[in-house]
Amino acid sequence: MNINDSATALRIFREAASLHGEATMKGDYKTCNKCAHQITKAVAFLDGNSERLLLLDFYKDSSIGVRLWASSYLLSLHEKESLGVLEEISKMNGIGQSAIR
Repeated sequence: MNINDSATALRIFREAASLHGEATMKGDYKTCNKCAHQITKAVAFLDGNSERLLLLDFYKDSSIGVRLWASSYLLSLHEKESLGVLEEISKMNGIGQSAIR
């Protein structure tokens, strides 16, 4: 997996974070591990270009997994907003409940 630009990093982040959320619900740890690795690489690319804040666009994503990962990676930069997203997720059925157990 080569990441050469921010758009690719964001696409990989979104796809992997969404799939990670789905795999979490299924208990598919192998897919979760693969996705976590892809997410980490995408964020490392963004960090290397001082572009982590591009993840802010994912606060309103339709995928709970994407919102969860984005707010987690932005917690130190946008604490109030990230905590709001995480709190909202924690009140949902499904991954929100699984994530806090």
